Amino acid sequence: MKEHGFTLIEVLIVLFIMSILSVLSWQALDHVDRAKQRLDQNQSHISSIQAVLQQLEYDIQHHANLSLYVNKGVALPFTASTPLELHGLHWEQGETASTLFILHAVDHHWQWVQWTFKENVLYRDEAPAGAELPLPIAKPNFVAMQHIDQFQIKAWVPARGWQNPPLATQGQRRASGVEIQLQLQEKEQTVTYRKVVLLP
Repeated sequence: MKEHGFTLIEVLIVLFIMSILSVLSWQALDHVDRAKQRLDQNQSHISSIQAVLQQLEYDIQHHANLSLYVNKGVALPFTASTPLELHGLHWEQGETASTLFILHAVDHHWQWVQWTFKENVLYRDEAPAGAELPLPIAKPNFVAMQHIDQFQIKAWVPARGWQNPPLATQGQRRASGVEIQLQLQEKEQTVTYRKVVLLP
């Protein structure tokens, strides 16, 4: 029985089919790669937000008491809303920037930790620790997160609910919690991330 090889047309058809399969395979791989990149970017974005919220939670939970300043009659680096503002937390709302001041105790020294929101950028800075008052404060320098639309703090006061800053002693009622809000634009939508931190 005589065997015949492939004709030119058959070879061209096979090559055409293989080229189509190659293009489809490349498109599928490209689609998978793009999907992976989007997933990685989204995961990185979420991880950044979580890191910022966790650091804020840590800073707030480890705040010291402002009575250190009040008892010694030393001027604070901001204007306290009441003479008895004993929380080691203070929210300063300015015209161009907002700053959360947090007093920390570090090995028998104290230092100010500052979260500053300015021009859609959130900064976290630690001033040098010291044992003598007044303590220095830092200027916004270290970028914690960019592209933020809003950074806001609220305090939970028992029997009064959520109160807008500054975080001050309200009569005899002391705030027992703080809510952190980060507002961002994601996929043309406004998304607000919230975290509630209990005060010690």
